[in-house]
Amino acid sequence: MSRPSWILFTTLSIIHLAYTTVPPATTMTMEQSPLHVVVSQNAEISCNYTSQKELNLLKISLLKGVEKRVHVCSYSWNTTSNATKTERDFNCWVDFAKKQNKTTFHLQNLHVNQTDIYICKIEDLYPPPYEASVSHNGTLIHVKGVSEVPVCQCHQHGLEYMLMIAAIIIFIVYSVTVTAACYYCWRKAKKNRIVRNDYFNMTPWQSNGVKKRQLPQSVPARNYTAYRSWEP
Repeated sequence: MSRPSWILFTTLSIIHLAYTTVPPATTMTMEQSPLHVVVSQNAEISCNYTSQKELNLLKISLLKGVEKRVHVCSYSWNTTSNATKTERDFNCWVDFAKKQNKTTFHLQNLHVNQTDIYICKIEDLYPPPYEASVSHNGTLIHVKGVSEVPVCQCHQHGLEYMLMIAAIIIFIVYSVTVTAACYYCWRKAKKNRIVRNDYFNMTPWQSNGVKKRQLPQSVPARNYTAYRSWEP
């Protein structure tokens, strides 16, 4: 046990010893046990009360600290119903036995900073007059610290690494796809321009003048002089 823990434990023990010497203030009495307990997480506190009259409506509470300012949990009972109320910082449930005049508070999942004196209190709400009694001996609960084992972050770092690699791969594939699409469109447009430039008009060329018809070589040329012999 570390030195600060010993100092806290010794201080609370002295306060607890001084507190147990205080006599009860009312005719109702409340006793609780055990006086001191060392636990890791869970603890039980038994509160036994006595009363000189029949109780029809009562409330039993568990308080924390010498000044009894911290309310841990409480149990209300009457002849028709009952209810338990627990504060947010505590995990508590109550076992009440009316015939034995006994109430047991079960505290679970206690922390080191919850080491303190716990005191039982009973309140007689009906019939009047109102009476209340606080246990003259509290219960000192010392919660031992549990060493925390460091949690390996390997899996978390591995997951982040894999996500980063996946993002990089997706970016590369996307970039290559866009580049290939742009290159294909460029090649296709260039090919269309080349086809349009290589187009020629294949219609035969004709001159504006009328060509002279040439006779075949096998046909002899006419001699028009023979036809002129009759002229005077």
